[in-house]
Amino acid sequence: MSSEALTPADAREAAEIIAGAMGRTVEIRGGGTRRAYGGNTAGGDIVLSTARLNGVIDYDPQELVLTVGAGAKLADIEALLAAKGQMLGFEPADLGPVFGEPAGQTTIGGILATNLSGPRRILTGAARDHFLGFAGVNGQGVAFKAGGKVVKNVTGFDLPKLMAGSWGTLALLTEVTLKVMPRPRAAATLLAHGLSPDQAIAAMTCAMSLPLAISGAAHQPGQTAFRLEGFGPSVEARLERLKSELASFGELEVRNETFTQTFWRDLARLDFAGAEGDLWRVSTAPAEGARAIAAAEDLRVMGMEIDWRMDWAGGLVWLRTPAGVALRIEGARRVRGEGAMPPSVLEPRDVLSARVRAAFDPAGVFLDRVLLP
Repeated sequence: MSSEALTPADAREAAEIIAGAMGRTVEIRGGGTRRAYGGNTAGGDIVLSTARLNGVIDYDPQELVLTVGAGAKLADIEALLAAKGQMLGFEPADLGPVFGEPAGQTTIGGILATNLSGPRRILTGAARDHFLGFAGVNGQGVAFKAGGKVVKNVTGFDLPKLMAGSWGTLALLTEVTLKVMPRPRAAATLLAHGLSPDQAIAAMTCAMSLPLAISGAAHQPGQTAFRLEGFGPSVEARLERLKSELASFGELEVRNETFTQTFWRDLARLDFAGAEGDLWRVSTAPAEGARAIAAAEDLRVMGMEIDWRMDWAGGLVWLRTPAGVALRIEGARRVRGEGAMPPSVLEPRDVLSARVRAAFDPAGVFLDRVLLP
């Protein structure tokens, strides 16, 4: 049975659709670029698109605050901010191609609802830390607002943080307010070559313990990378200090700003993950990242083709394995391939999460796991 596709023009129309959907499920869809994340293929009885909720509502570059419709495309927002020398500090990426969807369709509402954050998270925080306020519609068809445009003036519950990572199971976001950041004037990447995962963890632990405001620390086969950003003289001084502290780890190489932009963009986009096979996301303590890679490397010894990346100074590992392989790694979740598990699925013992969802959507109108960027 095909779904009914509806595209409300504003929050009022969206509220009417949701209020009239009792007994049916509503699938909230932004750009649809991560619809397959976690193996999700089921559709709702109603597909509610945010495509028309896409305008710029308010942008104050001096105050570093932006309010847009939840359906606004990430690419459009980044272009708007770049024209003013600003950026989204949590560095979200377009993961559409990873999940078989076209590039350029990712929406800001979906990014916030999935709490999608890139390599700069280790310095500036996750998407939820930049999410100031929103307008939305709950599962009873009631429009409401939460948060505000100035953090110190916000009272009541911090609902933006609750919505971040809820995957559309609590409410439809119709507009969102974010704090933005100035773009760095200069950037450079320091590469350490030939380190094993364990050595890379040691190098990243050393680097992150220094007062150098490192905005990226990652490791991939044969290459460990550290990013420094800011004003030119500051970047140069911090780079020299970092080189000195990491000299014992072997060969080091400084790469320019052009390389830096490309390298970290491709890392955030999971450039390797377009290849066939299953994709796994491992969240772990930074010091434990090498163990996840070691477990995956056991598959290579068995003759299987694998690939991996380690981000967030070791706290986030992405693994690509042959289809159908079972990985028994603590913190690992298969996000692409048969048997994948979406992050919003509640376990029976998660009573608190179930109570929260019941408060926002008591009739279970919103299809689980599907606010898709």
